[in-house]
Amino acid sequence: MSSTPRSSQPNNSSPAIVMKVPFAAQERARGHLQRAQEQFKMKRYNEAVAELRDAIKNDPTQSEYHAWMAKVNLAKGLVGMAAISVRQALQINSQDALALECQKLVEAKADQKPPAKPEKPGLGGLLSRKLF
Repeated sequence: MSSTPRSSQPNNSSPAIVMKVPFAAQERARGHLQRAQEQFKMKRYNEAVAELRDAIKNDPTQSEYHAWMAKVNLAKGLVGMAAISVRQALQINSQDALALECQKLVEAKADQKPPAKPEKPGLGGLLSRKLF
């Protein structure tokens, strides 16, 4: 095998996000993350999601915000949404520890089959029964 230097960018066709975020927006985003983490500890997941959306709106270049969004979505049981956030976090920083942890959880949950739901007779089932 040849030893070629590896790129620090993720292995995908889209270029990494390159943008300059004003310092004030970075600070606002950091405050939103801190509030989201507090909400998460109190199991107020919807409030945490709202704070994380604001953090990402202010500074979309931080993988940490996307990784936290994945963590909250996993806590809510929204595996598909968590997978999207993991992908975004890893696109920004392929070594983000929280994103990698969430990715393992997403993959584990995707491998699990949902429990079989007992079939409930619908209106058609009720009407087709003989009553006498």
